Amino acid sequence: MGDASATNFTVQRASNAAFTRGVSSETVTGLTITRTLDPKTTYYYRIRANNAYGSSGWTNASPFPVKTP
Repeated sequence: MGDASATNFTVQRASNAAFTRGVSSETVTGLTITRTLDPKTTYYYRIRANNAYGSSGWTNASPFPVKTP
């Protein structure tokens, strides 16, 4: 990106680390996202920053197991 000032972030979630199954994408202005997820599934997330000049590369995919309350 040509400028370090992010105006929003694209967050992707998938059910595998290769992001080939169950992929969803959401663009948000902050990084607080609340969703109802299957507690038996480990989800993988990756994020990229966006601004008027374009988008950064994706972060490395990170697994997050869902915990039941």
